[in-house]
Amino acid sequence: MSTLRLTKDHAKYGKKGTVATVPFVEANALVAAGHAERPGQGAGHGHAQPAPAATAVPTVPKSDHDAALKKVADLEAEVADLKELLAAAEPKKTPPAK
Repeated sequence: MSTLRLTKDHAKYGKKGTVATVPFVEANALVAAGHAERPGQGAGHGHAQPAPAATAVPTVPKSDHDAALKKVADLEAEVADLKELLAAAEPKKTPPAK
């Protein structure tokens, strides 16, 4: 199945501008005859629209980047310390008496 936008009125699929799902073979025939276009393509051109130009990504100053990395390292060390405290505080499991 293919999704097409009708460029002309069609008895089976509707009025011009309608988006319809059509069996693949019939879709190819409709596009070839100029009665429909595939979404994202110009009318009957058969080529995809060009991709939009890449947008510039804002840069982060090196000092901010280094400060963030240090903060991450500090937080990871704090998490490790807290995990050790938690493990030490858990009650020891004793095997069940027989």
